[in-house]
Formats: sequence, structure tokens, C-alpha cells
Amino acid sequence: MTTAIEHLRAAFADLFADRVPARTWRLPEFLACTVMLVASTVPIIWFLRNLHLENELAMVTTTIKSAIIVSFLLAALIWLLLMSPTRLRLPGPVVGLLFIEVVIFTVAWYAWYVPKWGPWSDNADALERGATQILRLSDPYAVVTKFGGTLSPMLGGFLLALPFVVLFGNVFFQTIVWVLGGAIALLKSVGVHGACAASMIFGLTLWTRLATPSQSDNWITAAGVVATAGWGYLVTRKHPERRWLIIAVGALYGCCLTYRFIMWPTVLPLLVLFVRTFKWRRTLVFMVPAAVVTVGLTLLPLAINAKNYLNGPVAMGLIKATRSSVPFSGVIVSTITIATFALASARVRSLSGVWGASALGMAAMLLSVAATKYELGFTTAVSTYDTVAFTGTWLVFGAVSLALPTARDIANHQSARRAAGLRGR
Repeated sequence: MTTAIEHLRAAFADLFADRVPARTWRLPEFLACTVMLVASTVPIIWFLRNLHLENELAMVTTTIKSAIIVSFLLAALIWLLLMSPTRLRLPGPVVGLLFIEVVIFTVAWYAWYVPKWGPWSDNADALERGATQILRLSDPYAVVTKFGGTLSPMLGGFLLALPFVVLFGNVFFQTIVWVLGGAIALLKSVGVHGACAASMIFGLTLWTRLATPSQSDNWITAAGVVATAGWGYLVTRKHPERRWLIIAVGALYGCCLTYRFIMWPTVLPLLVLFVRTFKWRRTLVFMVPAAVVTVGLTLLPLAINAKNYLNGPVAMGLIKATRSSVPFSGVIVSTITIATFALASARVRSLSGVWGASALGMAAMLLSVAATKYELGFTTAVSTYDTVAFTGTWLVFGAVSLALPTARDIANHQSARRAAGLRGR
């Protein structure tokens, strides 16, 4: 009996151990986490107030001031207890229990409130109707949502939702699968401290607690890109001989890129990392199938029914970028977004840097969209549906970036290993 308990304890400790090199935070990371939590919380409070949803607002928070204080305290706890290199850092098994509780809370909150908030939104309905149309070999953009809205996801979004529609008839379990799958992937790749930190940043923020029950799928676009791009990078680095696997993952990455147009700029920092790490020949093994699938899924609806497609996700994307009294707002938003991505990509040396650059680029895009609506007033401009709905994209990118080891962490680990080897001689 004692031996069995010891084996179980050892297995538990191994599961919730840190991977090497482990990420630790300094003051800039703590400040970045605080800014992310505040920036994802305050606009959605203003958004709810503008819609006069006092009951929902009262249930999750009270005032802007209290929301900022809670965000600061949460960031401080994550830094001190999970990501600090000091003695305050909790041991792995304790963090493992906290990690499990955070993931269960995120899933349970979503499942509990979907019946209440889901009917207010047609996000899930759009995916379900589009996927159903594909099952019928029909044009997905020939139908509208239950509210008469145009289907805005691209083909990649419908294809990712397809397995859930086939198995369950709806996409209720899509959020649960992505939350659990993302948590497990982080646990296996960065260890329990980083996985728990990212899960707390995403799962405990007010945006997630309100957006997931309304079945907002914008954060899933980012999660899909992170998962497939990270998988492709790791396979290319560790198993370059598995070309067919790299090609398959690249194709899946391309499918995730065609969930929403706004994911396309995130290719730039990833491409920079691939070229710096693997050079062009090995990079193209992953990027070419991704490009082929992206172009194919983007252009295919034009061959089916160009009018429906151009009036669907293409028009929706253009309207969101140009819905402003500012002349050439679309050009302004595009220029700021591309410039931010280009500048942030110049310093990319790790996957953490890729998703940090992506978070910064996506945030710059949403801020520039808000800036073109300045005539509405500051609070309204930064809390429109467009800016609030896509908060989940940069929130996912930022949370993963803060969990993954940086180029500095990797270099320090390699230096320590070399020093240990020299001492061993």
C-alpha cells in the first residue's frame, strides 16, 4: 500500500513539474500582465453599461475602480506565487491543484451561464448553420443567423466547428474542448507554473467570464493559431525528418488562419522565427502547405457564390475596419496594424516573442479602430462591439506569451548546462 501511494505521489509530482527552461517574470512582465487584465476588463464594463445590462454587470463586478484593483492583485499573485524566481514560488503539486481548480472553474462557469447568455448571441448559431450547410454540400453564406445576421466566419471556422456539429448537433462543447486542450498543451509544454499562470490570466478575467457564456468564438481563432503554429515549430525543430507530419500540421495551421481575416498578420512574427531558426528550406515545408490551404479556403467560396461571400465575411471585415467618420479609416487601421507587427517581429527570437508580437499587433489594431471612432467619445469608442469582441485574440496571445520561456530564459538555461558540463569534466 505504501509503495502504491509513493508511486502515485511521484506520478503526481512529475505531472505537475516545470519544464526546462521555465519562465520567470520580472517587473516588465508583471506590468504587462496588469495592463492585459485591466484592458480586457474595463472596456467590457463600459460595453455592458452602454447596453444597460446592470444585472449582468452587478453579478461580476461593481465599479471601474474595484475592477482595476482586482486586476492588479491578480497579476501580483500570479507573479509572486507562480512566476517569481524567489522562495515565494509555490511548489509544483500545490500549483497543480490550483491549476485544476482554475480550469474547472472556467469550464463550469461557461457551462452554467450558456443557457442564460447564449440565447442573446448568434455567434454559435452562425457556426452551426455554416457547418450544417457544408454537410449538405451547400453554400454556407446562403443562410443567415437566427437574428437575420450575416455569417461572418470564414470557411476555416466552419470546418473547425464541423466535428462538434456532426457529433452533438451544436458547438456547445467547442469551448470546453479548447479550454481543456489548451490547458493540457500548456501543461505539457511549459510546466505547471506557466500553465497555471496563463489559465488564470485567461480564465479569471472578466472578459472571459462574460464572452464565453455568450459563445464568443473570437478567442478560439487565436487559440487555433497558437496550437497549430506551436506544434509545427516543435515538430520542425525536433523531428525535421517527419516531413509529412510537418506538411499536415501546416495545412491545419492554414485552416485556422482562415477562421478570421484578422489572423493573417500573425504569420509575420512566426515566419521571422522560422527563418531565423531553420532557414528558408525547412521553413517552406511548413509554410507552403499553410499558404496553399489559406488561399484555397479563402478563394473557394468565390467559385461557389461570389456575391454571398463578398456580402458575408469580406463585407463584414471591411465594415468593421471602415465604420467611422474618419476618412480612409481602413487604410489607417491597416497601416498601423502592419507597422506594429513589423516592428514587433524584428526582435522575435522565441515562440514567446511570436505571441507577444501578435498580442501587441492585435491590440494596436483594435486601438486604431477605436481611435477612428473618437467622435463617439473615449469610453464608447474603446468599448464598441468590434473592440470588445476581439479582445479575446490578444488576450490569448498575451497569456501564452507570458507563460512560454523567452529567448533570455533559453539562453540562460543553455549557459547553465554548458557550465555544468564543464564542471563535470
